Amino acid sequence: MSYPQRKNNRLKNYDYSQSGYYFITICTYNKYNIFGRIMDGTMVLNKNGSIVKFHIDRLSSLYKDINIDKYIIMPNHLHMIIIIKGRERISCVPQKEIESSKMLLPKIIQSFKSSITKDYKKEIKNGTHTMRSLQIWQKSFHDHVIRNYIEYQEIWKYIDENPLKWELDKYYKQ
Repeated sequence: MSYPQRKNNRLKNYDYSQSGYYFITICTYNKYNIFGRIMDGTMVLNKNGSIVKFHIDRLSSLYKDINIDKYIIMPNHLHMIIIIKGRERISCVPQKEIESSKMLLPKIIQSFKSSITKDYKKEIKNGTHTMRSLQIWQKSFHDHVIRNYIEYQEIWKYIDENPLKWELDKYYKQ
């Protein structure tokens, strides 16, 4: 039996370690609402959402080459603008290492998602958390390379207004 081939979400031959602004969306598994709820146009985080917030807030200290410029945690997904600061290439670095460094952004997101899952597991083991499943994340994530200031402003506004327009959001699920 052959399975459908999963579409590659990353741009082919794009260097995801180069300086730039990246709009990231990460969804929960089956778009379950596990991070809180929207009340009067404001996102109210629950314990799960607070764990995610903690990990977003510490990303910039874990990776010296990135800043989290803006983010919003929604009931079943999150959006971030990640800035990768100037990274210089050294020509004497073997090609294999250069190729693996092209994946900085996906490695950061993978590590971020893993850290949150580990924290959930600890909470469950200690009896202080009641997740239904340890499957928290949808596979992969969506990225968009922000190419200019107008795009940046539109994305910033989208993030700001996301809770206000929750019921119209493509990720909305009751």
